[in-house]
Amino acid sequence: FFHLCLLGAASALADHGYETLLILCNTDEYEPLIPAVEKGALDGVIFTRAISGEKSHSYLKKKNIPVVVVGSGIKDAVMVEPNTALACRELTSSLMNNGCKRIAFIGGNMNYNVNQKRLKGVKMGISDFCIDPDPNLIFRDVSSFSACKVAVETAMQRRCDGIICCDDVTAGWSCDALTKMGMSVPGDVLLAACYDSSDLAHHIPSITAAHFDARQMGVYAGEAMYGLLNGTEKRTMITVEHTIHLRESTRVFTA
Repeated sequence: FFHLCLLGAASALADHGYETLLILCNTDEYEPLIPAVEKGALDGVIFTRAISGEKSHSYLKKKNIPVVVVGSGIKDAVMVEPNTALACRELTSSLMNNGCKRIAFIGGNMNYNVNQKRLKGVKMGISDFCIDPDPNLIFRDVSSFSACKVAVETAMQRRCDGIICCDDVTAGWSCDALTKMGMSVPGDVLLAACYDSSDLAHHIPSITAAHFDARQMGVYAGEAMYGLLNGTEKRTMITVEHTIHLRESTRVFTA
């Protein structure tokens, strides 16, 4: 996602004569930004992820540096936001329509706004079928294969019939864990991801996912930044379309 998003933003800004500087920051600090800001090297900042409690935005506001965020829930910034909750709601509905009644959610870092919205959408999709989401089938802050394997094993022990993963990496881990357990996808359990990638499209079996155009999101962010810099950007939210790519991992075979 980040590579494609960055390419899109850099391409859009280059068309207007701007260079893009990549600065890596951890989730809870923004010190790497400070030298570039103090040197006057930054005209604006694009964040490729929205994080709860992010501290850098208030700092940048004091410096009169405009901000664009790929994500939502951030004040004083233009947000480029796919309707993540709706996409995950639709994704969940596709599994429910294929017979699932006990869906597990395997999520990553819940400080990331996008993961909060993914879980919200999954819960809504389950509730749409008059079924209460089971809190014992919700696994948060899964950030390694070993943690994912434990989550998958626990979910199967708790009789889940579908697994929705927060992203493509977690979906790959989950499929590997199920294979090691001797479980078949989609024979024993349906599997889907809240974020698509070419890896999921070419996986065996191919994995159903919510699809967002990461490069296009970057282009929108770059164009929005250019608009802020020249005073023409008046929007606070730019909506990005999504599609649900149905694949082998949620296919139900009937006699």
